[in-house]
Amino acid sequence: MEFELDSLRQENARLITKISEIESKKLEIKWVFEARTNELHNTIAKFTTKIGKLNAKIVELKKNNTLLSVSEQKVLEEISNCLLKHRYQMYYLPINLNPL
Repeated sequence: MEFELDSLRQENARLITKISEIESKKLEIKWVFEARTNELHNTIAKFTTKIGKLNAKIVELKKNNTLLSVSEQKVLEEISNCLLKHRYQMYYLPINLNPL
């Protein structure tokens, strides 16, 4: 009977040691995961900021592109009007048959 009790005490001590080792590894893994999770949250925050800035740039570029399109259209209209006016003037320009 005493032998069985000693044997059970030894097994209990071995299991308590094993449980302590497992708990220690569990804590270590928890710390690693918490550190990695924090790192990932920081990375996500950085990329969210970058995405916001890029979206703002896209909006600005689209706005500028629209403004350029409008101003390009105005320039083209002015050139067209000048060419038409010039062509009209050339067509109706009096011809001087007696050059100096």
